[in-house]
Amino acid sequence: MIMKKFLFILTVIVSFFMSNAEARIKIRIPVDNSIPKVATLPDSSYYKTDEGAHLDLGYIEADGKRTLVLFSESKPDTYYEISDEYAEAIQKDLNVEQLSSLIPTPSFWDKWGGRILFYGFGILVVIGIISYLKDFIFNLLGIAKKKDDDEDKEENA
Repeated sequence: MIMKKFLFILTVIVSFFMSNAEARIKIRIPVDNSIPKVATLPDSSYYKTDEGAHLDLGYIEADGKRTLVLFSESKPDTYYEISDEYAEAIQKDLNVEQLSSLIPTPSFWDKWGGRILFYGFGILVVIGIISYLKDFIFNLLGIAKKKDDDEDKEENA
């Protein structure tokens, strides 16, 4: 019962002090910005930048989607989008039918883990609030069973 009261009071306090600006704050988690390598492209002038850096095939993840890009290991924070011309050449050089088959599928935790935690915590908070409100309303109406009165009657009998 104490935990239910604590959860309800904590939720009420947080909702009173939260403004719209606080609700829109993005929590930034430090992430390694390197591009994962999917395939090594042949060492030819076709896959080199103007500076002479060799390009490899990797992917970036944006808005929940993984997209293939060209990148150089010497400059891991720079990538180049793949044009249709390059896509056909890469398919021939790597002997694959579709480039999208090279993109690894995300693990179960990457796909669903955050949602499970978020909704699980939300459900616990809602259950706590509903349970507290139920007890509060029943006490207001006088319907709740009082343990102390029942124990006193049994001891006196």
